[in-house]
Amino acid sequence: MLDVLRQHHAEIDGQFREIDEAPVGRRAELIDRLAKLLVAHAAIDRVIVYPALARLEEQAILRSCEELAIIEQCLAKLCEVRTHDRTFEAKVAVLEDIVRHHVDQEDDLLRKAAERLDDAALAGSVQERFAEVLASDHRALLAESVAASAATTFGPVDSERLHAAPAGAIPDEPNVEAPRRTHRTSGVRAKRVRPGMPR
Repeated sequence: MLDVLRQHHAEIDGQFREIDEAPVGRRAELIDRLAKLLVAHAAIDRVIVYPALARLEEQAILRSCEELAIIEQCLAKLCEVRTHDRTFEAKVAVLEDIVRHHVDQEDDLLRKAAERLDDAALAGSVQERFAEVLASDHRALLAESVAASAATTFGPVDSERLHAAPAGAIPDEPNVEAPRRTHRTSGVRAKRVRPGMPR
């Protein structure tokens, strides 16, 4: 499966290079292809890769999920602008930077977990899911993921719940107590004032 994932990374990298070198008239077509690749790759990460690694690399998986959410938000904005818009190239550049960082981090994660991902059945699932998303309405899936990630609070990773998660992200763990917040002023902890106490 590692070779399959690295091939996807290479395809995405190549798509960015092609966009950088393409004339304005081809940009819309290339951005649409890039969107398909990124949405498909995010889908296999969430549904197959991350659940397989959730127990081993929880914090790394959480970071990767947050990065995927940011990538999808940037991609959605890029898909909404015209290719001759003055912000187009800036949006492409920012998206490319975030994706490259995500790929570098994911490559490190894959190297650490090489044995766990050395599975022909997983590789087949990755290819099947990737082809399925490429053939689907990727823009609708992108919109669904952006909406879901905006409404989701990430909690501890559970591989079964990860596997059952929708296109958005990891569902929150309802039994985890949220950290208590303390109001601070100028670095001094605020004193709790009880009824009848002088302020």
